[in-house]
Amino acid sequence: MPRPPSDTVQIAIRVPREWLARADEVAKAISRPGVTMSRTDAFRAAIASGFDALLPSAPPAKKSRK
Repeated sequence: MPRPPSDTVQIAIRVPREWLARADEVAKAISRPGVTMSRTDAFRAAIASGFDALLPSAPPAKKSRK
């Protein structure tokens, strides 16, 4: 089933191989019963948290709906 249209863009970045295991751990930690989060969801959450930590005075980014 195709995803609904959104205002997101696709990017590609290279990350250290060890980050993959950490992203898997984060995905497991943020998953909830009936909602399994992916490695990609973990990277999105980490990036969003990083922006908040690095730019605490900036307004938070709006959350995308899945």
